Amino acid sequence: MPDFSSVNKQADDPHKTQRTSIHRYHENSLLFSYGFKQTQYGLWWEKDGDIYGTEAALQKARSMRH
Repeated sequence: MPDFSSVNKQADDPHKTQRTSIHRYHENSLLFSYGFKQTQYGLWWEKDGDIYGTEAALQKARSMRH
């Protein structure tokens, strides 16, 4: 059986959190509520003709909240 552990051990670090489906749901809900449209497989988000990666879209949405 192949060894799927990470070479740099980041994936094995218990302090690193992976996105659960609940986190993704919350993030998607936030993005939709601020007018973002999901494009390819949830990897890209569009707003006002600009394309954002998920993290950039979340930062933009959070900045719009303030």
